Amino acid sequence: MATGSTMGEPGSSPPPVSGSVGTVRSVGTPDVSVCHLLGSLGSGGRETLIRDLIVHSDSATSHTICCFREDGEQAARFAERGVDVVSVDASSKRDLRAIGRLGRVLYRHDFDVLHAHGMNAQVPGRILARLCGIDSIVSTHHGVRELYPERLCQFERVTRLLDTATVAVSEGVERSFVGDGNRSQWRTIRNGIDVDGFDAAVEAADGRASRRAHGVGPEETVFLNVGRYVPPKSQTDLVDSLHRVVQQRPDIHLFIVGGRGPMAPRIRGRVSDRGLDDSVSVTGHVDGIHDYYAAADVFVSSSVGEGLPIVQLEAMAAELPVVATDIPGVREVVVEGETGWLVPPNDPSALAEAMLAVAAEDTRKGYGRAGYERVREEFHVRDTAASYASLYRTIATEGGWR
Repeated sequence: MATGSTMGEPGSSPPPVSGSVGTVRSVGTPDVSVCHLLGSLGSGGRETLIRDLIVHSDSATSHTICCFREDGEQAARFAERGVDVVSVDASSKRDLRAIGRLGRVLYRHDFDVLHAHGMNAQVPGRILARLCGIDSIVSTHHGVRELYPERLCQFERVTRLLDTATVAVSEGVERSFVGDGNRSQWRTIRNGIDVDGFDAAVEAADGRASRRAHGVGPEETVFLNVGRYVPPKSQTDLVDSLHRVVQQRPDIHLFIVGGRGPMAPRIRGRVSDRGLDDSVSVTGHVDGIHDYYAAADVFVSSSVGEGLPIVQLEAMAAELPVVATDIPGVREVVVEGETGWLVPPNDPSALAEAMLAVAAEDTRKGYGRAGYERVREEFHVRDTAASYASLYRTIATEGGWR
């Protein structure tokens, strides 16, 4: 069993957690101890959300992260904040030995709440939590049901009966699930980000350096896409859209910034096939993500499935107008004609038309400012963290499993 930091004995005091906003959890015995369980700990929206939840947590809640797999880098970042990270080093999704190791972790440590993120964590986590005497289980669904294989959805539906509370990150996510479950146990807690902190980091970033690194001049209009290179993000459609765009606006450049993902070779291949090597930069994972937000004029998304996209909240915090697909979750973030533009999914032509429209729009900075005001008012992580803290306390003190 690999650990990002060493877990103490049951009942021991957690270390302090510090972030960019200062110390957020004091040393002492917490009222509620929460174990966040993930299938994998990587570089995605749910990891960003969990990090911000911990940073903005109150002193009454302690947090530990358990996962089946981790990439080392993210574990180290959490460990730097004093957060215990435990990986059971699963070799596959069906690694029974890893499930046994997770069971021993849950049994030996005095967690009040298991908070499972995503189906691959929820199905085994719910069962193990009950077997190990954890009475309070929270499951958060970060994406719509249609993103998952039907067989996994069936297992999730059956084991959902073990939840104390089931959370959706958007109303769209909840609607995608409520047809096959008990709605009374569901609640929506929308994703949020540290709006002021993110905006300040972008203001301090060097966008010009990112442009220079990719041969992009100050006079060019830059579109930014941020997301893992996976099929639901549909970045090949985005490349097809840009192929149409540059026929009329050769001064437009696209950054496709992402973490790891199986679609990276296909995306780069599509760029080359379309003759767009000078117009598209597929960067892979970057450390200085704020530099790319600072370099951009517009954020663009071609996703066909989302929960409530953190990257679009970040774009709005960076005062960028957003061009995105009109899908559940996204339409709860982007207001058509006010903070951005919405187009049908799987329609590169419509996306290209919207990109051309915003590139020619003299008032697009007004859209960006409206987006900033909206995300600051509606999607601040302080509110998200407070909602989860209230949920943890309620289910931990009212007897857990109903």
